[in-house]
Amino acid sequence: MNDGEAAQAVREHLRISAALQRAVEEQCLDAIVAAARTIASALRGGGKLLLCGNGGSAADCQHMAGELVSRLSADFPRPALPAVALTTDSSILTALSNDFGFEGVFARQVQALGRSGDVLLGISTSGTSPNVLRAIEAAQRAPRPSSCRADYGLIHSHRSVQRLRIRGRVRQAGTGSGPFGRRAARHQHQWYVT
Repeated sequence: MNDGEAAQAVREHLRISAALQRAVEEQCLDAIVAAARTIASALRGGGKLLLCGNGGSAADCQHMAGELVSRLSADFPRPALPAVALTTDSSILTALSNDFGFEGVFARQVQALGRSGDVLLGISTSGTSPNVLRAIEAAQRAPRPSSCRADYGLIHSHRSVQRLRIRGRVRQAGTGSGPFGRRAARHQHQWYVT
């Protein structure tokens, strides 16, 4: 790939990304605000945010937990906020995988760590990750008033279910060609609020 082709590939990727962000703004703004309010309300009420996901989604969980416990900005001082990525303890992950199978690694942690007023945020690119879905089921079965999942999204609060989807299909926005175009054209996000 020469410099011109590389620049064109990057330009196309940025164009597709911008189109996806516009689509999310147009279609999901209210749902995003509702999800943020659910999480903020839980944190204000003394609850914590539990996060789970696989691969890149696990990294997103760790990043989000780190920002909440630390801070997002030096310009906005605030106390540390309780957030735990269920993706980080290798001893727990390997023990649970060995004893319960990988599908149960997050559900068992939700059972152990989740308390009334907590929120569970699960992230799954496909929306079908068995271990994330089992964590959501564990949170729904538990006698706690609030849990939250984003498998490309879902948040549950007081056992009521509202579905909030953030989907960005931008195939029509790009050619789908090139290394970035094909990947970006398939990329979707969904958030669900329960």
